[in-house]
Amino acid sequence: MPKPLALTRRVSRMDAPHGKVGQVAVAAAVAASILLMAACAPDVPRGSFSKDGFVSMEEVTARDDLIAAQDSMLNAIRCRFDIDTHAVPGGCINGNPGAEPTDPPEFTGVPNLQDLLDRDELIRVQ
Repeated sequence: MPKPLALTRRVSRMDAPHGKVGQVAVAAAVAASILLMAACAPDVPRGSFSKDGFVSMEEVTARDDLIAAQDSMLNAIRCRFDIDTHAVPGGCINGNPGAEPTDPPEFTGVPNLQDLLDRDELIRVQ
């Protein structure tokens, strides 16, 4: 009985289109790393209220910082793997984002639970 082809033939770099062997595997590993970092990140309190019923500014700021960091990482991944580069501000230059990461906009106003929920949803879908 002949052996299956997958066991008898080694895959070379030239077998894959454009020599990008394992690009999908690398992207999957990066995605898994991002998920692991998010799971191991310091716990941001969810919807804790002060005595007067308002959400703390620190909670909103912590989420804004996380959103900016995730966005920066996503742009780096897009450039590194040449995926959706049109969505990267400043484009990509030699596999890196063309523009420097930006700080999140300063939050003004009185933070409330909906502000936190909106940011939590954005973090979840990023």
